[in-house]
Amino acid sequence: MASSFFPNRETIVTGTPVRPEIVKLPSREEAADLFELDADKTTILVTGGSQGARRLNELSAQAVAKLPAETQVLHIAGALDYERVSEISQGREGHKVLGFCDQMPSAYALADLVIARSGASSLTEIAIAGHPSILVPYPFAADDHQTRNAEVFANAGASKLVQERDLDAEKLAALATSILQDLPTYKRMAKAARDLAIPDAADRVCAAIEATLTSP
Repeated sequence: MASSFFPNRETIVTGTPVRPEIVKLPSREEAADLFELDADKTTILVTGGSQGARRLNELSAQAVAKLPAETQVLHIAGALDYERVSEISQGREGHKVLGFCDQMPSAYALADLVIARSGASSLTEIAIAGHPSILVPYPFAADDHQTRNAEVFANAGASKLVQERDLDAEKLAALATSILQDLPTYKRMAKAARDLAIPDAADRVCAAIEATLTSP
């Protein structure tokens, strides 16, 4: 908890504000149509976040071939990695590669499982969407803060935390498959993610500011 760094200050936990569109997602069918994917198929969302994810992109693209045939992947590779990831995927059916996505609410609406880095904003959105996740922290983040972020979710049972150095394509595919095919585990992880969500974070921030301004 960040409040431990401010032992002599009053602190308030507000959560991280998100856009209203993340709180109220579109329908799965609308999302599938947008990305030209199948709404009836199990879908894994891969996203590297703002820090990028060259190695994670590579591992995820290689893992697709090892997933069950009925699983599809929406892979947001980033503009700099789009061509390389597309080459690795070789136009494989059910593996949609994007260089950029400005429709993240739809991406979350279609996803059943998220493979991602563990920046604060990404985790906030994953929690509000209520998805189980596989978190692979950015290994060069300042003070390894992405690992600390991921530990909160892993300790709550909402995600599986795997360091990039310990991962290969086969392990990633096996871990994703084990989560998706174990329905009790999947449901527990989804509930744990939702329990971490603070959908009214923006209101809490405003209330805290107003309280500060009106206090004597």
